Amino acid sequence: MAVHLNRKGVKVQLWTVPKNGPLNHSAYLTSTVKTWRNLNALTKDPRRIHEWRGTLYCERIGESEATHLLEQWGDRCLIVGPFLLYGDAELLQRVRIALAESD
Repeated sequence: MAVHLNRKGVKVQLWTVPKNGPLNHSAYLTSTVKTWRNLNALTKDPRRIHEWRGTLYCERIGESEATHLLEQWGDRCLIVGPFLLYGDAELLQRVRIALAESD
Protein backbone atom coordinates (compact mmCIF):
# COMPACT_ATOMS: atom_id res chain seq x y z
CA MET A 1 0.00 0.00 0.00
CA ALA A 2 2.83 2.45 0.82
CA VAL A 3 4.34 1.99 -2.64
CA HIS A 4 0.96 2.56 -4.28
CA LEU A 5 0.28 5.67 -2.20
CA ASN A 6 3.72 7.10 -3.00
CA ARG A 7 3.04 6.57 -6.73
CA LYS A 8 -0.26 8.42 -6.30
CA GLY A 9 1.50 11.39 -4.71
CA VAL A 10 0.76 10.62 -1.06
CA LYS A 11 4.35 10.46 0.19
CA VAL A 12 4.58 8.16 3.20
CA GLN A 13 7.26 6.12 4.90
CA LEU A 14 6.47 2.61 6.06
CA TRP A 15 7.53 1.42 9.51
CA THR A 16 6.81 -2.10 10.71
CA VAL A 17 5.04 -2.31 14.04
CA PRO A 18 7.63 -4.65 15.56
CA LYS A 19 10.83 -2.65 15.26
CA ASN A 20 12.88 -4.01 12.34
CA GLY A 21 10.45 -6.90 12.24
CA PRO A 22 8.70 -8.53 9.31
CA LEU A 23 5.82 -6.79 7.63
CA ASN A 24 3.10 -9.18 8.69
CA HIS A 25 -0.27 -7.64 9.45
CA SER A 26 0.39 -4.11 10.67
CA ALA A 27 2.51 -1.06 9.95
CA TYR A 28 2.69 2.68 10.40
CA LEU A 29 2.48 4.99 7.40
CA THR A 30 3.79 8.47 8.10
CA SER A 31 4.40 11.63 6.14
CA THR A 32 6.41 13.03 9.04
CA VAL A 33 9.95 12.57 10.33
CA LYS A 34 8.75 10.57 13.34
CA THR A 35 10.99 7.74 14.42
CA TRP A 36 9.82 4.22 15.18
CA ARG A 37 10.04 5.07 18.89
CA ASN A 38 7.68 8.06 18.38
CA LEU A 39 5.28 5.91 16.39
CA ASN A 40 5.33 3.06 18.86
CA ALA A 41 4.35 5.45 21.67
CA LEU A 42 1.11 6.47 19.91
CA THR A 43 -2.14 5.22 21.40
CA LYS A 44 -5.42 4.78 19.56
CA ASP A 45 -7.26 7.06 21.96
CA PRO A 46 -9.55 9.76 20.50
CA ARG A 47 -8.44 12.16 23.23
CA ARG A 48 -4.87 11.91 21.90
CA ILE A 49 -5.61 12.00 18.16
CA HIS A 50 -3.63 15.23 17.80
CA GLU A 51 -0.47 13.14 18.31
CA TRP A 52 -1.27 11.23 15.11
CA ARG A 53 -0.78 14.25 12.81
CA GLY A 54 0.68 12.96 9.52
CA THR A 55 0.53 9.34 10.68
CA LEU A 56 -1.67 6.31 10.10
CA TYR A 57 -1.72 2.85 11.59
CA CYS A 58 -2.50 0.21 8.96
CA GLU A 59 -3.63 -3.30 9.81
CA ARG A 60 -4.80 -6.24 7.73
CA ILE A 61 -8.08 -7.31 9.26
CA GLY A 62 -10.74 -9.95 8.97
CA GLU A 63 -14.39 -9.13 8.35
CA SER A 64 -15.44 -9.81 11.94
CA GLU A 65 -12.89 -7.34 13.31
CA ALA A 66 -14.00 -4.44 11.10
CA THR A 67 -17.31 -3.66 12.79
CA HIS A 68 -15.84 -3.58 16.28
CA LEU A 69 -12.94 -1.35 15.27
CA LEU A 70 -15.17 1.01 13.25
CA GLU A 71 -17.38 1.47 16.30
CA GLN A 72 -14.36 2.06 18.50
CA TRP A 73 -12.41 4.40 16.20
CA GLY A 74 -15.26 6.16 14.39
CA ASP A 75 -14.37 8.78 11.79
CA ARG A 76 -10.65 8.38 12.43
CA CYS A 77 -10.53 5.13 10.49
CA LEU A 78 -10.96 3.95 6.94
CA ILE A 79 -11.41 0.45 5.56
CA VAL A 80 -9.82 -0.22 2.19
CA GLY A 81 -10.19 -3.81 1.05
CA PRO A 82 -8.61 -5.98 3.74
CA PHE A 83 -6.91 -2.98 5.39
CA LEU A 84 -8.04 -0.78 8.24
CA LEU A 85 -6.32 2.56 8.64
CA TYR A 86 -6.49 4.71 11.77
CA GLY A 87 -5.07 8.13 12.48
CA ASP A 88 -4.77 11.65 11.13
CA ALA A 89 -8.00 12.80 9.42
CA GLU A 90 -6.19 14.85 6.77
CA LEU A 91 -3.91 11.97 5.79
CA LEU A 92 -6.89 9.58 5.79
CA GLN A 93 -8.66 11.89 3.35
CA ARG A 94 -5.61 12.07 1.07
CA VAL A 95 -5.39 8.26 1.12
CA ARG A 96 -9.13 7.94 0.39
CA ILE A 97 -8.80 10.25 -2.63
CA ALA A 98 -5.63 8.58 -3.93
CA LEU A 99 -7.13 5.11 -3.70
CA ALA A 100 -10.38 6.20 -5.35
CA GLU A 101 -8.56 7.56 -8.41
CA SER A 102 -8.18 5.15 -11.30
CA ASP A 103 -4.69 4.22 -12.46
